[in-house]
Amino acid sequence: MLDQGAVGPAYVRCAEGFALAAIIAAGAVAARALSLIGALSATVEGGLVFAFGGLGVAGAMVAFFGSSSVLGRLGGKQAEEIRARSAKGGRRDALQVLANGGVAAACAVASAVVRAHGAEHTPLAPDPWLTAAIGALAAASGDTWSTEIGALARGPVRSVLTGRAVAPGTSGGASLIGTLAAPLGGAFVGLIGALLTHPHAWGWVPTALVAGLAGSAFDSLLGASLQAVWRCEVCGRVDEDRAHRCSGGISSGPARTLTLERGLAWMDNDSVNALATALGAALGFTLAFV
Repeated sequence: MLDQGAVGPAYVRCAEGFALAAIIAAGAVAARALSLIGALSATVEGGLVFAFGGLGVAGAMVAFFGSSSVLGRLGGKQAEEIRARSAKGGRRDALQVLANGGVAAACAVASAVVRAHGAEHTPLAPDPWLTAAIGALAAASGDTWSTEIGALARGPVRSVLTGRAVAPGTSGGASLIGTLAAPLGGAFVGLIGALLTHPHAWGWVPTALVAGLAGSAFDSLLGASLQAVWRCEVCGRVDEDRAHRCSGGISSGPARTLTLERGLAWMDNDSVNALATALGAALGFTLAFV
């Protein structure tokens, strides 16, 4: 059986996983990368991934969140404003953590359930559920790297749906540098995961590269078509965030005159991220059999 780095009884792995996840989450709160409730969500996710997915998948998850936090601090005030426009900047809350890592955690648990029923896996026939978890994390990483590095772009940003120029940070917009960053972000988490497994699961790297690019492209497509965009009738601002606070005559409190400009009312940025990671997981699961 492929050793994913998780040894000892299940309850010991759970205790170790939640303890390590709590320590990492506390550091992320101190670094202002997570809110308190986001840290709680990350602790649960990280604990489940370490306990049931092993060190490789857990390391890939840490690589995703860590690299995303570092990239999110690059570029100065202008890049920060662009990230705020895309509703992906700032400290991650519980829903953002769940949207980016929930599918991977579910895949790790599914892997443990399948193994408990006697399934055997080898380096030549890896666990498809763990590969799915890597695919989900790669999709999240690819999309985040694309967004964060794309915020530094000097070149044009165009809608993936129409090809027209859009403002940097607009959901559904893509730049050349952001597009190139997506497969690199995916491959990065795949590489970290592969290095932390024994024997090394090198097949995760190309799988993660594909999932990173596909997840980012799917996220952009949904962002340009189905993601909800709201218009404030008071200040005229168009925003993805339904919790928009109006600056046009109302200095405090949420605007009460938001109307749906386009998209589906329920499909916010977190929903789009979750769907993109689900696609990454599906690709990872499928490519495990190739």
